[in-house]
Amino acid sequence: MAFRESWLKLAEKPISTGSNYDTNIVTWTCAYGGQKYNAYHLCKHLVQAVPTPTPWFWQQIYRR
Repeated sequence: MAFRESWLKLAEKPISTGSNYDTNIVTWTCAYGGQKYNAYHLCKHLVQAVPTPTPWFWQQIYRR
């Protein structure tokens, strides 16, 4: 799955209320545990904690 597809899929996943996973967008960490299974180190809590990326953002992403 490509980075953009992964991001958009996680952006739509529901987050249960009342749970706190110490999500930190500065260090891009989350205690949820799903981040370690994602090839791009994304999790639904991190993706939903930041604003929706602009079209310019997606154009800047490239695979090394």
